[in-house]
Amino acid sequence: MQTKRYIIKMIIIFYFISPVQSQSQNSLLYNNFYFLPLAGLSLDYSIIESDVGFTAKQVKEVDLQVFWYNSWKVSMYVKENVYTLKRHDVHYYPYRISYYMDFAYISYQFKNSQVGITFNHICNNTIDKPQRNIGTELRWYGIGIKWYSNGMQVGYNPLYSYNSSLFSFNNFHYGLYVGYPFLSKVPEYKYMSSCIIRYDIPCLPYGIPFIEIQIDGLVYSDNALSFNRFIELGCMMPSSSVTFIPYWCYGIAHDSLYPGITDTYFAFGLKAQSLIGNYYDKDLRNNQHKTKNTSLNFMAGYAKTISSEYYNFTTDLSITLQQLICNNNYAYFTSYLNHSSEDQPTALYPRFINISLKSGYAQYIFPFHHLIISYEHFRRHDGNQYRGQPENFHAIELSMVNHSLLSMVFNNPESSEFDNIYNNINYGISIAYIFSQQHYPYSFIVKPIVYYYFACCNAGRPFVGMEFLYFMGKENNYEYNIESGIILNTTIPLTIYYSFKRDIDIDFTGGAHDLYHVIGIRLTL
Repeated sequence: MQTKRYIIKMIIIFYFISPVQSQSQNSLLYNNFYFLPLAGLSLDYSIIESDVGFTAKQVKEVDLQVFWYNSWKVSMYVKENVYTLKRHDVHYYPYRISYYMDFAYISYQFKNSQVGITFNHICNNTIDKPQRNIGTELRWYGIGIKWYSNGMQVGYNPLYSYNSSLFSFNNFHYGLYVGYPFLSKVPEYKYMSSCIIRYDIPCLPYGIPFIEIQIDGLVYSDNALSFNRFIELGCMMPSSSVTFIPYWCYGIAHDSLYPGITDTYFAFGLKAQSLIGNYYDKDLRNNQHKTKNTSLNFMAGYAKTISSEYYNFTTDLSITLQQLICNNNYAYFTSYLNHSSEDQPTALYPRFINISLKSGYAQYIFPFHHLIISYEHFRRHDGNQYRGQPENFHAIELSMVNHSLLSMVFNNPESSEFDNIYNNINYGISIAYIFSQQHYPYSFIVKPIVYYYFACCNAGRPFVGMEFLYFMGKENNYEYNIESGIILNTTIPLTIYYSFKRDIDIDFTGGAHDLYHVIGIRLTL
């Protein structure tokens, strides 16, 4: 009874604030069908003071519109949280990967909001767990109803004039979710719900301060009821196509470190958000780096390995923040995480985890060529178990890369630009010097790469390519990846590929190596 009252109260609240409108999306409503038209991106880093010991959190979000027909949409959403705490004498040691995913959100777009049904998944995965114990982490598979205003979409930037009213219903943005599980364990929830309200205060010429309040309702199998509470104060500061958001957050979260443990924390952080792609203007992707000084780009992939003794499914997600400086020179920062499940019945649990943070500067040297100097911190971890030793390195890398015409634009086979075979080739070479490491026996990594794109059809760009990595140091070894596929000419480019790979040091450095086949998909922009 208490649960029903709680849900009814939230519905009543949203009924009364539903006239509150964010910026109209009239420009996004067309009587056409679109495939992969838009993606909202968010990259978020915060420092945490937490009762249970969390020290920092990194969040990556991708909100991908897959299909759009008239006012009907099907989208996918992934939110990846990486928490750190003090372990092994390291203050920011990765502790947990937490995911929230909408496998499919089927919604109807109104003028200022959208409502629909979502099929979602929530899970926690402990990194470098001392004892292997699969199945003792939060797992949720469920169905729910989501309703939120346009202003709550990832990367969406509400527009206000400097003289906008400080007190207006138009400054409200909201979201509501109520979910029921097909499967829920550790702990076992009967329902989940979330109510979020944000109020914007357009009082500054170069930023929009805001206050955001979120309440999550958790109903357990024994009908016990708990509430997570969060309040966030921040300021949205648009810069070209990216909005930067410095913020402060206070939260009370139940079932935090383990089920039954409540955490109270403060967080100071910075988000970068962007809404990229445009299904009525394919040329936007071709020109974005020429017209936008600041941009967010991403790569997301999912693959199935075949004939591997160690891997089953592999997931990749990276987001890059890029700042154009002058004359096609740019600086960038990339956050990347890759994990593979093992070839066991627990195939969907992350087993082998790679984390990379990379920043660099690219100097334009001649047409389509850049000379890049970068720094990378790379870490190898285990999911839900521990190999017994930390493996990571810090490296300085020097690269020369060519970006072919076909890798950057939608090809037109009738264009004379593609008569020159040279324009269809991507190539590059990099040399990385490892100046600091833990249990990583290499000092240099050399990586040549070459890809060839075929300008043969309007639907996409077939390609074939190869990457080779040679490791030198106390031990010498090598990896390679031979890949072929097609990049579809969607606004958010979709790659369907097959590859043949050789990997080394799979379970630990100096450990197993494997030859295997991969079939996968990849989104890159």
